[in-house]
Amino acid sequence: MKMKWVCVVCAFLLSQAFSQEENIIDLAKKLGASTLLQFVQDAGLTDVLSSKGPFTLFAPSDAAFSSLSPDVIQKLKSDKQLLTSVLFAHIVNKTMLSKSLKDDELVPSMNKDVGIRINKYLPRFVRPIPPPTVTANGCQVTLVDQKATNGVIQVISRVMYPFPLKENIVETVHNTSSLSTLYKAMIATGVSDIIADGGPFTLFAPPDDAFNKLPPGTVDSLLKNKTAAERVVTYHLIGGSKYKVGLLPYNTSHPGIHDTFLPTIEGGQLVFTLDVDGLLIIDRKYKIVKTDMTVSNGVIHTIDSVMIPPPFP
Repeated sequence: MKMKWVCVVCAFLLSQAFSQEENIIDLAKKLGASTLLQFVQDAGLTDVLSSKGPFTLFAPSDAAFSSLSPDVIQKLKSDKQLLTSVLFAHIVNKTMLSKSLKDDELVPSMNKDVGIRINKYLPRFVRPIPPPTVTANGCQVTLVDQKATNGVIQVISRVMYPFPLKENIVETVHNTSSLSTLYKAMIATGVSDIIADGGPFTLFAPPDDAFNKLPPGTVDSLLKNKTAAERVVTYHLIGGSKYKVGLLPYNTSHPGIHDTFLPTIEGGQLVFTLDVDGLLIIDRKYKIVKTDMTVSNGVIHTIDSVMIPPPFP
């Protein structure tokens, strides 16, 4: 009997010893992150991620890398400096477990030019309350808190590339040629400075083509009326960073019951659902055509139409 207990203790100690040798590189192998590991090796970062740390690695899955265009993959393979900067943008110099992450927290990565915006989304009006959906620059964390001896791995659904823009919302709109009318409307209001300096915000940005669909004379009238322009602009703004994952209905099998309802800065409310093609739509008529452009003070989604706020009651 005594011998049996000795064997059990030895087995336990051996298992602990083996687990203690599982650094981030070893753990990534165990998780099957073969593409990431190959890129880490190509960039010469294997020793870095095997060192003492601690690190948090936001690790794109193999499927995440597969979703990149062949041109981007080839660019990463041929440009070691770019590859290194992309990988560093996924690494934080401390251990970040899911319970310690805060909504709209901006964390510096090992790429000094790239921050990682953390978001935690909970569906509203749902009981019992499910675990939050966590994102890093809009990329969903699909496997949380994989602990290694020198840190932790958080598996994410997409590669964080292209990098987040350093410009704020107003600067990004200004520098995007297809959003020139929206920029004019922002400048015509009294809130453009607040949008630029405050936040984070989520902007649903109608391009010039969307403004051109309005009745003749509407845009000119809007730009001449500061109050009207302010209402329209702030109706397209939501407080906080709401990436696509945070806009999706909680339960798509029950349309209308678990839709996402979010208040606008203007004071109205937007309802987010999915259409028959799986596209996100607002108030069952405005389509979101491009999602998750990360900027310095939030995120921008492009929509197909200008949303006109309802009249004041």
